[in-house]
Formats: sequence, structure tokens, C-alpha cells
Amino acid sequence: MTYFGRIVLCFLTALLLLPDAQMKAQKVIKPSFSTTETLPQWAQMMYAPNPNVWQVDSAYAAWRQLNPVQKTTHTQYYKKWRRAAQPYINQQGFIAKPAPQQQRAMQEKRSQAIAQQNTLRSSSLAQWSCIGPFETFETQYNSLQRPKSEQANVYCFDQSFSNPDILYCGSEGGEVFRSNNKGLDWVCISRNYPMNAPTAIKIHPYDPDIVFTGSGNRIFKTSNGGNSWQEVYSAGGLEVNDISINLSNPQIVLAASQNGLYRSTNGGNSWTQLYPQPCYDIELKPDDPSVVYLLKGNPSQNRCEFFKSVNYGATFTQISNGWYNSTDPARQDGGARMTVTPADPNRIYAVLIGQAKDGDNGFIGIYRSDDAGESWTLPNPPAGGPYITAHPNPASINPDGTGFHQGYYNLGIAASHTNANQLLVGFLSLWKSENGAATLTPLGGYQGSPNNYIHPDIQEIEMNGSDMWFVSDGGVNYSTDLVANHEARNKGITSSDFWGFGTGWNEDVLVGGRYHNGNTAWYQNYTDGEFLVLGGGEASTGYVNPGENRNTYFSDIGGKRIPQTFDGAVASIPFGVFPNESYYPAESGEVEFDPRCYNTVFVTNQNKLWKSENGGSQFTLLYAFGTNTAANALYLEISRSNPNVMYLTQRNADTWGTGWLWKTTDGGTSWSALTLPPGYARRMLIALSPTDENLLWLAYPDGGNGQKIYKTENGGNSWTNLTTTTLDDENMQYIMHQGGTNGGLYIGTGRSVFYRNNSLPDWQYYVDGLPAEISTNILRPYYKEGKIRMGAYGKGIWQCDFYEPSAPVAQPMVNKRFTDCPADTLQFEDYSMLHHNNATWLWEFPGGIPETSTLRNPKVTYPETGVYDVSLTVTNPYGSSTKTVAGMVTVSSATNNLPAETNFESGTGPVQVVNPDNNIGWSQYDVANCPENGNTAYSVSCYTYGNPGQIDELVFPLNIDLTETPSPALTFRVAYAPYVDGGGAWIDSLKVLVSNNCGNNFNTAYANGGENLSTTTSGIGPNNLYEYDSFEPQNCDEWRNVCLNLSQYAGQFVTVKIQCLNGYGNNMYIDNLSFDNKPLVAPVITGTNAGCNTQIYSYTAPVGGSNYQWTVTNGTILSGQGTNTIQVQWTAGPGNVSVAIEQ
Repeated sequence: MTYFGRIVLCFLTALLLLPDAQMKAQKVIKPSFSTTETLPQWAQMMYAPNPNVWQVDSAYAAWRQLNPVQKTTHTQYYKKWRRAAQPYINQQGFIAKPAPQQQRAMQEKRSQAIAQQNTLRSSSLAQWSCIGPFETFETQYNSLQRPKSEQANVYCFDQSFSNPDILYCGSEGGEVFRSNNKGLDWVCISRNYPMNAPTAIKIHPYDPDIVFTGSGNRIFKTSNGGNSWQEVYSAGGLEVNDISINLSNPQIVLAASQNGLYRSTNGGNSWTQLYPQPCYDIELKPDDPSVVYLLKGNPSQNRCEFFKSVNYGATFTQISNGWYNSTDPARQDGGARMTVTPADPNRIYAVLIGQAKDGDNGFIGIYRSDDAGESWTLPNPPAGGPYITAHPNPASINPDGTGFHQGYYNLGIAASHTNANQLLVGFLSLWKSENGAATLTPLGGYQGSPNNYIHPDIQEIEMNGSDMWFVSDGGVNYSTDLVANHEARNKGITSSDFWGFGTGWNEDVLVGGRYHNGNTAWYQNYTDGEFLVLGGGEASTGYVNPGENRNTYFSDIGGKRIPQTFDGAVASIPFGVFPNESYYPAESGEVEFDPRCYNTVFVTNQNKLWKSENGGSQFTLLYAFGTNTAANALYLEISRSNPNVMYLTQRNADTWGTGWLWKTTDGGTSWSALTLPPGYARRMLIALSPTDENLLWLAYPDGGNGQKIYKTENGGNSWTNLTTTTLDDENMQYIMHQGGTNGGLYIGTGRSVFYRNNSLPDWQYYVDGLPAEISTNILRPYYKEGKIRMGAYGKGIWQCDFYEPSAPVAQPMVNKRFTDCPADTLQFEDYSMLHHNNATWLWEFPGGIPETSTLRNPKVTYPETGVYDVSLTVTNPYGSSTKTVAGMVTVSSATNNLPAETNFESGTGPVQVVNPDNNIGWSQYDVANCPENGNTAYSVSCYTYGNPGQIDELVFPLNIDLTETPSPALTFRVAYAPYVDGGGAWIDSLKVLVSNNCGNNFNTAYANGGENLSTTTSGIGPNNLYEYDSFEPQNCDEWRNVCLNLSQYAGQFVTVKIQCLNGYGNNMYIDNLSFDNKPLVAPVITGTNAGCNTQIYSYTAPVGGSNYQWTVTNGTILSGQGTNTIQVQWTAGPGNVSVAIEQ
């Protein structure tokens, strides 16, 4: 950035599409790539002129199934391209963006419709408000819990030259924010204006209330600090890159854009185009503002060129002395940025990206001028590759130039204002030079120190005196020492981009997966708006258990139990199957719960419906809808009034094919396809009444005007069209029924929210308090407080009071409907649609203890076997509702007896393998060189599978009877070595857990890991107990016997499970599991040690004797008599061992 608080190095949105198919302002310039590279089919289609988005999606999905984790330059570009295209996809799947005048006409029509509806209302509507995230924080893993730049994608930034406390920034979500205290707090100042993502922003040098911003096809100006904005210029495909306001004459404003260079001499009132070619960056000479520098693309030469003006930008002259001048036929211009510094007013740095020749993979070089641009050098030649340690490629994810890059999307550069040789350059990672660009060192991002966390994808860097700022996909960071130290300053930047969204039911929980910033969570005990960062990538995920609201689920990090307190620990919980997920609205599957039991879970994955009866630990296939796995099952509705009735939508794998609406009346055993109403039925959204299984609403996201929303009152036999002209040109993105109303339904679109019930003649805009435009991803109800909530694309989470109050709709729920344990404690929970203000609950449990309760969530036991009804009555000021669920609970008595054992030679025997994430878990392993273990054992490859916190289990049968077992013991053999390398050690753990209350709670009987569990005899690292390579036991000496005395559970019924806790360490092995009656013995040489009946142990005496005579009671010496080491097999009762040593 420049000395004068230069406008941000924000990036343009140029499309590689036809001019009439420009997309929503995003940084989606086509990246450079090798001309000899073989592109996958979907990438070829995407890069073609006027691509069909749905066909690209289909080809991409097919490729992604075969390449589930691969990241390339093209996959990174696809996400940005697809997001930018989303608002403008027509019914045929092509991009059709309206011209600027058409956009203004549509916005004016919408404003008039809202105003007209407001004049007809007898009272004002409730106001929406943003509830976060206001700021995101690290989870508590040490004594610090700091704000973290995993908040929102900030495209552009500027600091006031006249008042450095005042900052402005623009977010990918289409919002402008202002701070008056140097970033400690931010406020959105653009919500009343339908802006695209600002890609450039500039503050007047002497009046911080005057600001220009480039937003898509338009340039906006405010003269009052953002209280109001005026459009001062527009043109199709404008996409502003940079803005400069002249220091000596602020009436001169320059705008570099994809459409060329524009100049105003009257403060932005009128503009003249100086060049039509794409222009990347503008800088003013620090000591002479009449001198202006320009970086401009030359499409005919496929090169970026440098220009200089000495008359305030009125005219420019190209200077090429020493400048980049590749003539290679494969050269590509990917864009450029430059910076100047008051530490040396003649110094200029320019970073060029693209390729000077084929294979350069995104980086050409950093050029330098020491004479105000009259001549140039390349301090670290050559231009482009080959890349080596001394000549890295900072643009790619790997310094050697391999892997992906993101082109102009993340590119920034700034020189120190006190030392002209110090330079920061941002790409995927942030890099630093101390010697005028001769060498570069990574500071953070994908490369650099892990202890100096910097969010990847640097969008902009700015220097202003001693202040240094860099903005990224995660937000704004501030430093005063060139990033030796830095801090996140994002409080109030509410532009989190929610690709997934879930909420709690009786406890206030908010979760979601976000574009760029992973998964986040908030709980009712935390400060409002302060969210935890849970990790993960960019998954469209985030689900909440309606009974255990702190149990949350994310496809990229698994199940997580979020803490009750902000500084508490996040725990991993099992969850095995996740739904189809998409970055885009109306494309994702669902996690749904049986309304009677919060541990009965249904998931739509591929073309299938899966079911779990144990909270997601294990899933079974319930039904497959055809054989084409690309025909995704998406939305699922389970009837509260009759849970055997469900509706499911399925998208056709064919790009333009009609999808299906399926219905079951037998709980999912069989399904039939319903006849659809007229309209483009490629995709569907559905919502179901809680009191009538035949009342269903259906919306077509791709439906044309007049064919967008329908309802059926007879289970799909016939349909009523609810579409009116109010919904013209609106994209249906989510629908939600408000239970307890007369047919109340919300529609979230790409711009607005609507509501209608059976008494309203038309759809009502329900937008008071919302931004002028907001794109709905998911709507969720929060009946406890009478709220509707929205997870929005690029604008955070919003909530509002329901349009109207809901009458109560009762629904009892329980943690399990079937138990084999008469002593089992069942946890009931209220799943009613109920505002909790002045609410009461009355439960009835015939045959249970207690038989009645007025708690919201009582615990109940049933001492006798049988089938039991449950009734719940809920009451609040809006009414009362009673529901009785016949046969809600079934109690039986099932027990299992000892012994329970397996040597894994013929499978797992009575032990069940539980693999919650359906990834690497306990599996068969062929034993080598240890006859005691037989031929097979079971192992978990933690060396291969890096998912710290993941738990894989071996579970013994439920309710093992120990009433006639005085000395129960569990024995097994284990082999393990933790992992170590130069970066540190990674350890895994083994636990044995025992429950004596039907699995409701478990006690730890054994826990060991790391060095203490290690059995390696040839290790490295501390105490030679670690391995660098994948560990496999080579002989019997690398196995350990473990015997656990479980006599404290004698006389009881127990459940036992063995857990491997993944720490991305090394492989763990187990064998010869035996749970039986095993009286303990106490062999003695020095001291007393516990042993197990029938187990074999080794005993060693000091070396140096000529003969050793061992005496053993209650045991048999198997080998070693006469030597200093023997092996003994013990029998029941106290035993002793002694030895006489002859010298």
C-alpha cells in the first residue's frame, strides 16, 4: 500500500465469460495454468465461454466422488466462480445477470412494494437484528483464548490519513464497515444499500467522512461517513480494482477497473475513461502527488505493463526499461500489485503473477525501481521458475511451485514506511523480505510458523506510518512490528458466510460451517455474539441434536460436544454418516430426528436414506432411491402427527431432469413417488405441518414466475398454487412452516424473506431491519423465545420475532424408546413448539417412577418390563396442547453371561466394532512372529488416519451378568508406539470403560497412552519409546499383557467397551480379549504385583549368577528354570515366587 493511506489493493471481479454474462462482484479472475495441463472435463466446461452452471456442477460432482480431498487451482477457482454465479442462474442453468439499469429497476420495484404493504398494515412489523458472529475466538487449549481471524472474508481496507483511528473495510458479503477506534469495534454502514462485494475502498485524505467504494458494476460515494451512499458511476463489467484520491487536489479521483482506467476531476460527479484495458493498481509518488503510477494489462501481448504520469493522471507514458518483457508464447498475465514508501520516495515494488513461460504456476516475480519507475530490476531472477529454496514461488501453496495457487484472488504488497528494504507480500501465505525483495521468508498462512497464526489467503496489506494492517479470508489483523506480533481486530464485522446452519431447541445453540472460516459455535452461557472456532474447512455443515443441544455435528470434523462455558473443552462424540452437502441453496441433504426420540437419526446421503438408533454412532441403510448415487436425496420431513409418514425430495442426476417427491407411510420400509404440480421440478423444498401429516408445502427453487410455491392438503394427491406476482423473479432458497399458526409459511429467497398464512391474501415482505438485500441459506425456528432465525450467505446470523405468535403444539421426546434394562434411567425432553415465557409442563408416565412430573426434562425409570404410553401437556399464554404417544417406551430384560472373549481368529466374536465416522477404525491385522497371539489381531491405523479426538470402539454385549461372578477381570494384549519427528510427538490413547447403569454413564477402568503405553523395543526419541515409521509389532516382546480387576462390579450387570482415542500418532493393536471370572494372584519377588488367573508373566532376577533355582506356589514355570528369567502361568489364589542364585 502507499504512503498516503492508498486505497486498498482490493481485487477485481473479472469474468472469463461473455460480457453479458458477468457475475456478482467476486474475485474470480481466471487463474493462470499450464497450457499443457490436461484439465478435467468440468474445468474445461467452466472455462469455456458461456458455460452451463448445472452441467459444470454435475461434472464436478462426478469428479469429486473420485477425488474427494484433492485441491487444485481449478477447484479453488470453481468455488469462487460458482458462488459468484449463484444469484444469476436462469432456468436453463446459464448465467444471466441484468444490466445495471435493470438491477436498479428491480430494486426500486421491491422498495415500492414494501412501502405499499407497510401503508396497508395496522401495526408495524418486528425488526430483524444480527446476532453474530460479532467476534470469533480460539477454543481453550492453553491459558490464552484470543480473538481469531476466522471471522469473515474482508476484500479491501483503508485507514484514514487525517485521522488514523478511522478505518473502513469491505467484505465479500457485500457490506462496508467503519471503525472509529482503530478496529477495536466495527459497525456496518451499508445495509440500506444493495451493494455487491466491495473490491476497492478509499478514504478522502482530509475528510474521513468522504469515502469511495467500488462494488460490482458501480462506484459509490458517501459524504457523511456512511449514513447514506450515492451511486456516482456504473458500467457493465466495471469491477473496480483500486481507487486513488489525489493528496494535493482531492477532486481528482482515479479508478482502476477491469473495464479500464477512469478519472474524475470533480470529486466523482463525472468520469472519463482513459484506457479500456484492465487496470490493476494505482500508486502516487510519496513526495509528489502529481506523479501517478499505473499497472495495466495488455491483452494483445498477454503482459502487464507499467505506466507513469507526471500530470496527476491526465496522461500516462509506458516505461519498459528493465521491465518484465516475456515473449514466450505460453506467457499469461494474471494481474499485478505495487507499493511505494516514504522511506525512499523513488522506490517502487511491483509483484507480477501469471506465467512468464509454461509451467510457472502463478508467480512471475517482484520487480523493483529505485528511480521512480524510470528503470526496473528483478532482485531475485529469473522471471517465473524454476523454483528452488533461494528462488521460491510464494504464490503457490508450496514454495517449490507445486500445488495450487489462487491467482489475483489473494494478492497484496506493502513496503515499510521506515525501512524501504522491508517488504510484505501476501498470497496464499504472508511473506516478508528484509533486503529489497532479494529473498523472501514465509511468516504464516500455509507456510511459516504455526505459532504465529495467520489466516491463509491474504487479500490486502496496508502501511500507514507505524501501523501495519493485513486483511484476509478471515478478517482484519493489526501489527506495529511487521507481524512479529499481531492481533485480530474484527469485532462487529458480521459478514460470516454460513454454508451450513443449525440451532438448538430448549437450549440456545447456534452452529454452522462457513466459507473460508470453518465451523463455529455459540451457546447460551457465552457472551452474545462471541463464537468459538471449532476448526474444519469449508463444509456446508452444522447440525444440532434437539434433545442434547450441545451435541453438534459437522461433516469435516465429526461430532462435537460444545462446552457449557466459553473457556471449557470441546469434546468429540461419535457420528457416522453425514448428508449430501452443497455450497449453494436448496442443494443439501438433511440430518433429521424422530420426533419421539432424539437418538433416532435419519440422514439423506447420496441416493439413500440412512437410520441410526444410537445417536449416530452406527447407521444402517433404510432405503435406496434407485441405483444412481449421483441422484441425491435431499430434504426429509418426518411427521409429528404420524411418524410413520415421511416425505423426501430427490434431485435428478440429469442436469435438466425432473426430480422426485417420495412418500412413505410405514416408517421408511417402502416409498412411492407423488405426482408433482406444474413447474420446473429439478429441485424441491418442502415443509410439513406438525399436526396434519397430509398438509405439505412444496417450492421449486428453479421455478418460473407463476410456478414457485404450492401446498397439498391430502398428502400429495392434489396441489394448490400459492404463487403470486409478489414472488416474481425471486429465487426460492428455503421454506419454513411456523407450527401453531393457521398455515403460516416463511420463504427465504436470494434477496428477501416473505410470510403468508391462510388469512393473508398475498405474500408479505418480512424484511424490517434486514439489509436491503440478503441471501437466505437456511431458516430455523426457535420456539422457546418465539423467534425465526436465518443463516445467511455473507451476512451472518439474523433473528426476528415470529410474524405472529404460535399456539403450543405438544411433543414428548426421549433418549431411547427401547431398553433391555429394567433399571435403565430414561431421559425425557420436551420437543414441543412452545414459547417458554410463563410456560408449564405436565408429564404422565403410567407404570414409571415418577408417574407424573412438572419438569421440562424429567428422568424416569420403569421397574417392570412392558410397553408404556407417555403423555405431555404444555401450556403458555397462547393456549394449551396435549399429546399422548402410545407405546412410546418398551422395556424388556436381556442379559449376557460370561465368558465373553475373542482371539480374533474367526472375527470379533461377541465384541462389536463401532466406527462412528465410517473411516479408518478397528480392523483385522495379520500378526507376525508371535505365536501367543495366533494369526490375527485387531488394530487402528492412527498413523494413517489423522483425526485427533476421533474415538473408535470395541464394545462387549450389553448387560453382562456378574451376579454369580465374584472375581470378574478383563485381560488383553496390546502393542503400540507413539509417533515422533522433528516437529514433535503425536500420541494416541487406549481406554477401558465400564457402565453399571445400562450404558447411561461409563466409568474409566483403564486409561493409558503415549510413552506409558508404548511397547516398542526398537524405538527412537525420548526413552526410545517412539517410532517415526508406521509401527508394527515384530515379536512377542513388543506386546504387553493387561489385566484389569473389575471385582468392584461383582454382583451387578455391566457393559464394557474399549476405546482408541486418535491423536494422529501411530498404530494400535489389541488381541486375546477375555472377560471372565479370574481370581487374582499376587506374585512376589520384591513387593506385590497383581496378576490374573491363567495368564503368563515373566520374572527376572539380577544377572551375574551361574545358576538360578526358582520356586513358585499356585503357578507353573513354563520356561527359564536355571536362568535369570522365567515365564509363569498362575492359577487361582495367592501365589509366590522366589529364587536362589548360585554365584
